[in-house]
Amino acid sequence: MTEIVNHRFFGTDGIRGKVGGSCINQKFAYRLGLAIGSFLDRKDEHGATVLIGRDTRPSGEELASAIASGLFNSGFSPMLAGVLPTPALAHALVVSEMRFGIMITASHNPASDNGFKLFDHMGSKLSKDQELAIEEQILRASEVQVADEGLLAKSFPRLDTLSSYRDQILGMLSENALSDFRIVADLSNGATAVTTPEVLRKLGAEVITIAAGEGAINHGVGSEHPKVLAEKVQATQADIGLAHDGDGDRVILCDNQGEVVHGDKLLGLLALHAKRKGKLSDSVLVATVQSNSGLERSLNNLDVRLARSEVGDRNVAELMRELGANLGGESSGHIISSDHLPTGDGLLSFLLASQAVLETNSPLSVLADEIDLAPSIEDAFRVLEKTPFESLPELMEIVTREEQILGKEGRVLLRYSGTELKIRLLVEALDSNQAEDVFHTLEQALRKALKFT
Repeated sequence: MTEIVNHRFFGTDGIRGKVGGSCINQKFAYRLGLAIGSFLDRKDEHGATVLIGRDTRPSGEELASAIASGLFNSGFSPMLAGVLPTPALAHALVVSEMRFGIMITASHNPASDNGFKLFDHMGSKLSKDQELAIEEQILRASEVQVADEGLLAKSFPRLDTLSSYRDQILGMLSENALSDFRIVADLSNGATAVTTPEVLRKLGAEVITIAAGEGAINHGVGSEHPKVLAEKVQATQADIGLAHDGDGDRVILCDNQGEVVHGDKLLGLLALHAKRKGKLSDSVLVATVQSNSGLERSLNNLDVRLARSEVGDRNVAELMRELGANLGGESSGHIISSDHLPTGDGLLSFLLASQAVLETNSPLSVLADEIDLAPSIEDAFRVLEKTPFESLPELMEIVTREEQILGKEGRVLLRYSGTELKIRLLVEALDSNQAEDVFHTLEQALRKALKFT
């Protein structure tokens, strides 16, 4: 239950924080560029080119310029990709054979945040040990005085990487495969505005967009607010809906009835479809400890094994490589299909689900209902600080007591977010009433033990 965090700057998914804070400013970005340059081997066979992309946050451009300057002064050759989804950056690293990639984004976090996601030459996220090594270099670079502010405005070459990414994604389905589909796409005012509508329309779909760049990223829209999508699907009588997060590595789906498809159901239906086609490696799906226990039971009944990692797509990807699995993800909608890309891709996940609908001639709701989830309640609460659980004995006693009440058929998962000042609570039980009772009890205990904001 307790997460041990040894990192000073890195969280579950890169470095994130408030714009203007200690880690999200031009000077820190410049020093991070120096640190990455010191971490990388200039003589590596994959060259010295580092690709830098960003989402639509206003702070992204100046952070990109600053980190590029740090890399340049470390002997590397930064190239700016502009606004693009995170999976498009990962794709470009592989096809263009670049040394390293940096995505400037805070994913699903609000516009007041930003951050840095780091990728190796294969488009994979770094290991914890690699992050720790970079942190050591950041601490050394912190002594560097950034006196020449003009350096942060240096011009760097730009690279258009989107054409290759779109072409690969379009190859997922046959020409005009979606010609009978009316699709609502919530783009969260984020990076997918430059990819998802065009791809879906080229596949023949009628596309109705929400938040295609007319407001602040993630503000009341996107994968964190699926009710907006559901209402639009119902109002337009669409066949299906999808909602991205700000950088496009997640997706939440909605069926034609306006029902949001639980992320674990999406994972399950993709695994079952791949299994039936003989394309699920070792008949295993990788998910996290956050995933509903009903997913595991449903898959086991159909001869698919569920393996669990710690929370975080990096942990999912590492376990996938260890097991030789080719499909994995999180209930948040972050899904990795390694036959196509080494990192999560919301648009790709949507097309895989669409492929299952087309090939089975079954609506999304029917495919999703093959996964029978256990009654559960989950929520996240903002806290003033992440007080270690071991220093909260009264809270832990209540958690233990409620776990005993739930018995073997239920569970409690309590963890701090790795990217925000939040604590996440999940309760599963035999029935919804019991889940609600236990959740209410634990929420009250949390409010008493921690300072909520």
